[in-house]
Amino acid sequence: MNQPPKISIVIPVFNGQFFIEKCLQSIRQQTIKDIEIIVVDNNSTDSSLAILKKIAQEDKRIKILQESKLGCGPARRKGFLNATGEIIATIDIDCLVPCNWLYKITKLLIEGGEQATMGGAYDTTNGFWSKKIAELENRILLSSTSNGYINYLDTKNCAFKKDAITKVNQKNLTPIASDLETFCRLNENGVKIKYCPEASVGHHNPHNLKTFAQKQYHRSFWTEQIYKRYQGQVMSSPQFSGRSFIKIILWPLWLLKEILKQPPADGWLFVVSELSWKAGWFVSLWIKKEW
Repeated sequence: MNQPPKISIVIPVFNGQFFIEKCLQSIRQQTIKDIEIIVVDNNSTDSSLAILKKIAQEDKRIKILQESKLGCGPARRKGFLNATGEIIATIDIDCLVPCNWLYKITKLLIEGGEQATMGGAYDTTNGFWSKKIAELENRILLSSTSNGYINYLDTKNCAFKKDAITKVNQKNLTPIASDLETFCRLNENGVKIKYCPEASVGHHNPHNLKTFAQKQYHRSFWTEQIYKRYQGQVMSSPQFSGRSFIKIILWPLWLLKEILKQPPADGWLFVVSELSWKAGWFVSLWIKKEW
């Protein structure tokens, strides 16, 4: 009988003291037991590192790394490059996973010949706006899926063959929106991302529109920086949509049309999302960042 491949799980952490114990508990309870759990502390200023060290004493599968370069991208990259598993899965520290999540997200990598897989997410914050944000994200996911493959990447719930992900992580990643840059690099190497709807995770979404708008702004800023580097290569990704001159001119009319065909709360969330995204994009036009 063939030995099943070893799996590594990479989790970046920055000031995640309120999420660490529950997240790692859900990981430790996976039906697949032969795993390596790599947690990368990214300059946390709270009790995250102390909590991690305590839990690591209880479970020798947990390996703690530290990344001094601030940002989820550099932290996740360090985890990828230090993983020993033949398959590498990754989630965020504010996620909770069902006990069979790892089996589901890696099944097509092991049995189906895929190189990358991604699942969806449901809200665990249980607030009005957090649920609306989850609904919006899921609509984007479904609209971005064709023939079972997704034309973007969300690293809070995905898995890769080790060779595929380490090959595209030899260079630094953006501190924010690093999943988009990873998608660009995978796309350059011909790696397609298979959608696994059954492999869903719980995610702590922003509980108010202000926090959501801030995240959208920063993500949009770095999306434009990534576009400048990979211009023309991955225009199919939804983050790069609406860039033509005509679409920019017609954007106010399109926005009004989208608002009117949605319930009031959904319309308001859509406005906040679009305005904060456009603000980040506009500011980024005049600034060039290096990473």
